[in-house]
Formats: sequence, structure tokens, C-alpha cells
Amino acid sequence: MKTWIYLLWTMLLVSGVSAQTSEQGIREQPVWGAFAEPTLSPDGRDLVFVCQGDLWQVSAGGGVARRLTAMPGEESRPRISPDGRYLAFQTTVHGKADVALLDRQGGSIRLLTVHSGEDRLSSWAPDGRTVLFSSERDGDFVP
Repeated sequence: MKTWIYLLWTMLLVSGVSAQTSEQGIREQPVWGAFAEPTLSPDGRDLVFVCQGDLWQVSAGGGVARRLTAMPGEESRPRISPDGRYLAFQTTVHGKADVALLDRQGGSIRLLTVHSGEDRLSSWAPDGRTVLFSSERDGDFVP
């Protein structure tokens, strides 16, 4: 499986993925630069990755990437739920790391954590109903 993901990732870098205009009115621009943190959807159809501080999605077969986030701050650590419906990720929209959720079938971004400490996304529970994260509450990171 790791070989498959890295093969797809290499194909993305070589093919030069381009972006299209989103519903939020972000103008079309090429997506060149550092691609990071790829994650494959459970059905193997889509790849979500980080580029230019935002999250992008592209077909696993290549093509035009679609920007999923365009907020202040940086988004990272994309994790697709086991059923493929939700995308959990880490965002610094308020200056420090929080965990957010996006319904991949449409809808707005929802912050799952809002705390003065850093909250770092880890993964999904196997049942897909719980997002796992660690938190810097009271000065120490705790799971």
C-alpha cells in the first residue's frame, strides 16, 4: 500500500497538477511547490494533500486539483474518515493548532477544538465516529 501511495505521489509531482476556481471564488492558479502529507481515500479514488498551506484534493488517477481550504493560517495533517465521508485536519486559523472537520460531500468547515493550547490531530478511531488528537493543556501534551 505504501508503494502505491508513493507511486501516486510521484505521478502528481511529475505531471504538474493544476488548480481550478473554487465555489468560494479563488482564482485559478497552478499548484506548484511543495506537496506534502498525502492521504488516500479509503476507496482509493481521491488523494488529499497539503500545498501552499491549504488542503487540496485530486483524483488518484491525476488531473485537476481542487482546493478544499482557503482560510487564514495553515492547514495540515489531513485524515480521511474510514467511511470516506469526512476529512479531519489541523488548522492554525486562530493562530494556534486546532482540529477541524469538513464533510467531503459538501458543507462548511467545523472546528472540533477551540482551546488556548495546541491541539494536534492524530487519526480516526477505527469505527470512524471519533477523531483522535493530543492536546497541550496545562503545558503538557496529553492524548
